[in-house]
Amino acid sequence: MFKGCWSIISGFLFLIGLFFILKDCGFFKPPPPIDSKKTGTVSPHPAPMAEPPKTLTPIKPAPSAELPKYKVTARSGFTINLLVPGNTPDDQIRALIYALRQARMNKSLAKLIPPTFKPWYNGPYSRIFIQVFDEPEWAAEDKLKLVLGKTPGSANLGKFNAEYNRHIRGEYVYETARDNKWCESGSLGFAELGFRSPNYEALFSTPLYP
Repeated sequence: MFKGCWSIISGFLFLIGLFFILKDCGFFKPPPPIDSKKTGTVSPHPAPMAEPPKTLTPIKPAPSAELPKYKVTARSGFTINLLVPGNTPDDQIRALIYALRQARMNKSLAKLIPPTFKPWYNGPYSRIFIQVFDEPEWAAEDKLKLVLGKTPGSANLGKFNAEYNRHIRGEYVYETARDNKWCESGSLGFAELGFRSPNYEALFSTPLYP
């Protein structure tokens, strides 16, 4: 009887000893990760992935061209005509349109143009419609009043309007409503109601927001 008990105890002690021997040899450690670069396989224990950096949506920068010289030649309501020197290059027209936008954002439009909206319920620049010309005859006030229908007998002047639009070198539009919604756009040339200037290029456009 004692012999049988001793055999069981001896076997149990043997197993315990074997366990500690194998443990010291690293038998029970998890296998090392497989190097995927060497084997072409995926490691069963991949390193945790780093969180991707948060980036902002890139914004198209304003052109760095020099601003052209200009002057106000006509005003009617919230519409202003600006005259630049003849044959002003497109990059300077772009720079002027972007400068108007930046000044609107910085609340510094008074440095560039006179107030455009007399009711002023939302500020003196709550509605802006600017047209840029490089020909004095087309930037004149009589042409603006004619195209806006403020000259007697100026109704149904479709051909004149189309010709007038062809001479627009650039355009900037901004408008706010009483609920603080606003829209803004800028372009080279002019495009509206089926007409499109040969040099038309949309620079930016923000529909009614928010």
